[in-house]
Amino acid sequence: MRKNKFITQLLSLNAKEIKEFVLFVSSPFFNKNKSLISLLTYLIKFFPSFNQKKFTKEHLLKELFGNQKSGEQKLKNQLSELSKLFEKYLIQIKFQDQKLFNEHLLLNSFLERNLGKMFVQKSKKIEDLIEDLAKEIDPDYYYCRYLIQKDKFLYYVTRKQKDNNSNLASVLQNLDAYYLIDKLRFCCGALVRQNLVNEKIELQLLDELVDYIETQSFQETPLIILWYKLLLLLKDDEDEALYYDMLENLYKYDEGISKDELRQICTGVFNYCNNKLKQGKTSYLANIFNIYKYMLSRNILLAGAYIPFRHYRNIVVTASRLNEIEWAENFIYEYKDKLEPDQKENITNYCLGELAFAKQNYNETLDYLLKFEFEDFDQYIQHKVLLTKTYYELDEYESLSALMHSFRTYLSRSESLTPFLQKSYKNFITYTNKIYKLKFVKKDEMKNDTLRELDELSQITNKDWLLEKLKEI
Repeated sequence: MRKNKFITQLLSLNAKEIKEFVLFVSSPFFNKNKSLISLLTYLIKFFPSFNQKKFTKEHLLKELFGNQKSGEQKLKNQLSELSKLFEKYLIQIKFQDQKLFNEHLLLNSFLERNLGKMFVQKSKKIEDLIEDLAKEIDPDYYYCRYLIQKDKFLYYVTRKQKDNNSNLASVLQNLDAYYLIDKLRFCCGALVRQNLVNEKIELQLLDELVDYIETQSFQETPLIILWYKLLLLLKDDEDEALYYDMLENLYKYDEGISKDELRQICTGVFNYCNNKLKQGKTSYLANIFNIYKYMLSRNILLAGAYIPFRHYRNIVVTASRLNEIEWAENFIYEYKDKLEPDQKENITNYCLGELAFAKQNYNETLDYLLKFEFEDFDQYIQHKVLLTKTYYELDEYESLSALMHSFRTYLSRSESLTPFLQKSYKNFITYTNKIYKLKFVKKDEMKNDTLRELDELSQITNKDWLLEKLKEI
């Protein structure tokens, strides 16, 4: 029963939402089938675990339908209907959050029903709401403003108003703002994906878009400026002046922009910095750390109620590599409850492993890594990199050699990684092996040759650690 679709849906709700959902199903406006209310009332007795011994199909059939032969089919049908009501509930709660969009729908309804006086009165009140929502701007803000301005324009057109005060310019201005921001945002996302995974995306009209923005002033629409600056940064990996220009604009225009937009923009900057790190430019590690501290200070790391696990992990890794050990440890314990419940233990184990490695407690690192269960190729790779470094520090060459062989095989077969990333991790394996063997040869000429090669190498991860190990020989 626990694997039933509707039970899975219930498990996604918290206690407050369960109560709301019961009220929703009990409302005759949404549901007139009283048997569904009875079934839901019975089911939530088993919330939130749904693991009790009595929570079986057989027990449900006996309790709710007695010995009816048709009980199983009735249960199946009712669970299906509850699942549909659950979907309507999700739409309803999402709908409640869309304040400006709701106002547009109301204006549109007034327009359709020829309630002109109410339309005009509501239009004036909406201006106050728009001013209030301008403190948290995102693309949808401009989209909803476009819809509302369009409603106003249609109102005056249908009444054949011929004065010179048409709001058509405002309609077009908000439509352009929405389009430009979303176009820039998805173009940035496409460039990031091309760097992370082997996915080629044709970016149509990109050059025309850049040319157009260069000729315009968007001081009144800073979100366009920020996404445009990020686009330039991701397009041109060589001009590092663009990075500092991006940060200057971010700190200048961050007021009044939604936290979700700021988080996405910062994530784009992180991807740029990570590419620089993989090119061997280790100074960007401090840049990443500073941006994370900025995000924490502005409280923009949370996506909903939780910190995305990759950000949580990367903060600990970055702080540890910069020897900010105490800061990293405080962060792990202060923010671990901000991880999604089903990820908290796993991601915390990995981060404590990184922390133990930074403290040179390598056996403790192994203990934490044994508890870590990777769920995607990114987690797999991070796990293998840390494990490789740990075996090296412990002088466990047999384990190290076997790991490097399996890791290299995985990289060669992976279709998800870009050629750049494949080369970066393969070079890490090659030079880890080479440096380990140099420990027992100790020829200055070979060491100096390897040092020179590493200095010149751009496609390699963990270059700072490799250089440190080489210099220890």
